[in-house]
Amino acid sequence: MKMKKLVALSLAAAMTLSLVPVTPVWAADYTLKLSVSASATGTQADGYAKLAELVSEKTEGKVEIQLFPGSQLADKVPSMEGLRDGSIEMTVAAMTDISNFGDVWGRFSLPYLFESTEDLIGKLNSETINAHVTEKLGEIGMVPLMYMDIGSRSILNSKHAVSSPADMNGLKIRVMQDATLAAAIEAMGGIATPMAWSETYTALQQGTVDGLENSAPIITSNMMHEVAKYYSLTEQFIIADVLLMSKSVYDSMPEDLQAQLKEACAEAGEYWNGELWPAAMEEQLQVMIDSGVEINDVDKEAFMSSVEGMKEEWLANASDECKEMYDIITAE
Repeated sequence: MKMKKLVALSLAAAMTLSLVPVTPVWAADYTLKLSVSASATGTQADGYAKLAELVSEKTEGKVEIQLFPGSQLADKVPSMEGLRDGSIEMTVAAMTDISNFGDVWGRFSLPYLFESTEDLIGKLNSETINAHVTEKLGEIGMVPLMYMDIGSRSILNSKHAVSSPADMNGLKIRVMQDATLAAAIEAMGGIATPMAWSETYTALQQGTVDGLENSAPIITSNMMHEVAKYYSLTEQFIIADVLLMSKSVYDSMPEDLQAQLKEACAEAGEYWNGELWPAAMEEQLQVMIDSGVEINDVDKEAFMSSVEGMKEEWLANASDECKEMYDIITAE
């Protein structure tokens, strides 16, 4: 008897529900997976959230960005490979990461090359350089949509303060998987250890590396300041991140959506470079200080001198394509 009552109630509920009007939820025309190595919280995550919001707004919901932080889909280089075969629609990489697909991108790995992050972003957004970068990225199946300031990169380590190149002796420093970056750290006196970002915290915690180089907001959002307490303002690399999209996916979109997507990315870039990151650099440096990290200035001239020979060697051995990129950026 109880079972019959339950069946009757279920049928009644189903009939009632069938009478309630349902508002259809339309799926986006394009759902773009954004694969990033950054954590799910922090300055970068805030910037990606703003990007997704603006893309949805500008395209009237026709394009949706789904964020996959913390290398959930893949680390940087495999994510860029995914762009080329269309299995991943979007990723964020440092300009230097692209050197895995051609030595021309090693130009962006040279130390002490730009005066400031504003100088770098301004050049990348200039008509001449952006056109050249877009052409070269198109040849390897990628489209650049936004250049992002991620701050000047300095040395964080767990051993001692670094004031001069002599203090780098014996320090194993994690670097991105790029030969030019590694050569620069070696020239500065350290032992360069190329490593995926997703492996770095554990390597630092276990002593596989003694330190790394990065900017304050990235260090704090990934909790690196928990396991290393000396941050020396060497500022040897000024490297931008770039939002990359699969060219095959981008080319499949109608022109009006392409234009709206670019408009959203331009606005997101202005927010990132003009508001979000400048504020974060100051705030997160204070977070490091409050957590007990010792911040120290360095003999910048000594560090700049230490890499001069390495830079000259790079230029002497660079391919014609590398020199072309170098000349275009220098002229700008």
